[in-house]
Amino acid sequence: MQFASDTPVANFSADDRAKHEAMLTELLESTPDGKSVSWATESTRSGGEGRALRTLKRQGWTCRDIQIKTYYRAMKATNGLRACRGEDGKWSLEN
Repeated sequence: MQFASDTPVANFSADDRAKHEAMLTELLESTPDGKSVSWATESTRSGGEGRALRTLKRQGWTCRDIQIKTYYRAMKATNGLRACRGEDGKWSLEN
């Protein structure tokens, strides 16, 4: 079992978090299905890659299945997620 403090994201610097959030925004808003976006910071040896897997409609909402890979030094994580855009235009992760 991996605890939150044992994940790459938990160890990101403020700059790393900003780059990661920018990647997620680009991924959800404008990356075509099947394409990836990434970021990296040499000084902290951290980075991430997001891949847009597919876009679908669900109960009238636009949803995206995405894969997120992150790393911090030797720590790595891969997560498959579904994000849906609500009526307010904001993206949220679906359980």
